[in-house]
Amino acid sequence: MNCEQIKNLMDAYLDGELDPVTSQKVEQHLRDCGECEQANEVDTAMAHAISQAAPYYKAPPELRERIQVSLREAIGVSTSRGAAGVGPLPGRRPEAVRRGVFFDMPWNWLALAAAIAVAAIVASIFLPRLRQPGADQFLATQLIASHVRSLMANHLTDVASSDQHTVKPWLDVKLDFAAPVVDPLAKVFLSLAVAWI
Repeated sequence: MNCEQIKNLMDAYLDGELDPVTSQKVEQHLRDCGECEQANEVDTAMAHAISQAAPYYKAPPELRERIQVSLREAIGVSTSRGAAGVGPLPGRRPEAVRRGVFFDMPWNWLALAAAIAVAAIVASIFLPRLRQPGADQFLATQLIASHVRSLMANHLTDVASSDQHTVKPWLDVKLDFAAPVVDPLAKVFLSLAVAWI
């Protein structure tokens, strides 16, 4: 943006009427251009001084009524003033009824919002259940994890001995029951001794 464009946008920038992208471009230019930044400071100070010193007058209720009547006539809604259409409405002005946000929205938008909310709740309940692994997948996962854990050790055997007096005490410490430890060589020697006899 050049300085001429910034001068044209300065009033809207000071009043906060620019969209975020244009406002950001104006701020970037103000950071880069010292002359425009100084003009912005002067304009800001003047706006602040005017807002502090200027008197504030509240518009009379008749003006509001006349504006509302002229707006109704412009859009073709019948007024309660009758055919004359001159002067304020007789009697006391009815109080404005405050309506909530939901009354101003069309019902089809509310139905769409409710449908989206229900769909989100149903999806959040049922999607996690669909992703749960089956029994076969759980078993396979556990087997793979156990195998990986066994390979993490730096040795494949915990007791590097085939001696029954070494293995049996180690198993007694690790297990709650006494496991039978069979020496395979004892069977061989027994069968050889029987054969010799």
